[in-house]
Amino acid sequence: MKPIHPKCMECLHWRINAIITIPICDAFPKGIPDEIFYNNADHTIPFPGDNEIRFEPIEDLTNSNKR
Repeated sequence: MKPIHPKCMECLHWRINAIITIPICDAFPKGIPDEIFYNNADHTIPFPGDNEIRFEPIEDLTNSNKR
């Protein structure tokens, strides 16, 4: 079985919190829904309860100074 790599971990809004053992982000501060966390829903479009915050990829810092 192929391991799941949640796309959430590539999002600008992803939050790491050592105290909370559930995945959280700015859109879902009480816990990311399984449908999103396990890549079964596209969070570039609205999802119930997302506080109008959508997936935004983290900028590749190694390319940010290239023009």
